[in-house]
Amino acid sequence: MDTRFSELAGRWFLTAGLSLAVALCSCADPGTDVAEEKKKDADSYQASMNLDNITDPGEKAAAEALKAAGADVMVGNGSVLDVGFSQGGCDDAVAANLAKTPNLEGLTLMGCRGVSDKSADVIAKLSKLKMVMLEGTAITAAGVTKIKAGAPNARIMHPATNAAQKAASGGPPSAGAANSGRPPGQP
Repeated sequence: MDTRFSELAGRWFLTAGLSLAVALCSCADPGTDVAEEKKKDADSYQASMNLDNITDPGEKAAAEALKAAGADVMVGNGSVLDVGFSQGGCDDAVAANLAKTPNLEGLTLMGCRGVSDKSADVIAKLSKLKMVMLEGTAITAAGVTKIKAGAPNARIMHPATNAAQKAASGGPPSAGAANSGRPPGQP
């Protein structure tokens, strides 16, 4: 037992020491201009937020409508890749624009109480989704099931899926799981 502990402790100290050395010495290559690298990063970020980089006119119009409603819209390879509402602002009418974003990989609808199972039908058609956050929406467990069927590789964050994940790991379901995705305080 002492030998195993010594080996583990030795590995930990080696890892910690190397991490500290890298942090103190910096990872920049010799001759790297930090200001130039920061400018490149800023330019890349601005390009990813520039809706003029969207090649399809219908998709661009949809992205503009989503942005006007308060979404952060990220663009890559001439298409919308990520849409995020972090403090509401989206409802079923606004979410209808998602139908014109076929390459969408990430969708966040936090606090969007006006988004219901009607929007779940639209979201379910976005087969390239990888991450969907639906906390604080009116989408029910049935709506989540539709979305999962249409985008089987997506990780879906929703009270119904959170409860299922807890139950699968042996933990008790959360109090919010009983409402099947309805906002807190609603029967």
